[in-house]
Amino acid sequence: MTNQPETGASTYPPSADFAANAHVDAAKYEEMYAASIKDPEAFWGKEGKRVDWIKPYSKVKDVDYTYGNVSI
Repeated sequence: MTNQPETGASTYPPSADFAANAHVDAAKYEEMYAASIKDPEAFWGKEGKRVDWIKPYSKVKDVDYTYGNVSI
């Protein structure tokens, strides 16, 4: 048995070595995704602190979906 994806497959499994060295496994990803959906501002506020910013952000979420004034 080979580790090759089926023809037409839309996902490709990583090598065992790559998966063993990953920072996040499937369970952790699901946990993080659920947290990002439940409270996006808290999640991205925390994750944003992992980045070195020239000027720290003052607002986590700044979007407007008003007709004619959409900004992200």
